[in-house]
Amino acid sequence: MERAKVCREEWLAVFEQFRRVEATKSEVEIEFSKLCSAIRAEVDALSARLTHKLVGLDSAAMLTAIQREMTVFCRHLVG
Repeated sequence: MERAKVCREEWLAVFEQFRRVEATKSEVEIEFSKLCSAIRAEVDALSARLTHKLVGLDSAAMLTAIQREMTVFCRHLVG
């Protein structure tokens, strides 16, 4: 009887570990989905922000504007 109790306790401990792994996996999937959504929103916004900023600029000024916007883009993703 004691052996059965020990086996049951070990099985419950393993089952609890699996449950925790599944919960953590779900949290990671949710956070990854949020990150992908944020990236997509930033990429969509980037083209809209750059369109009017680049009109009439020479290539050096365009490069500077693009670099500045990419810096902002990256800060938004990190935040």
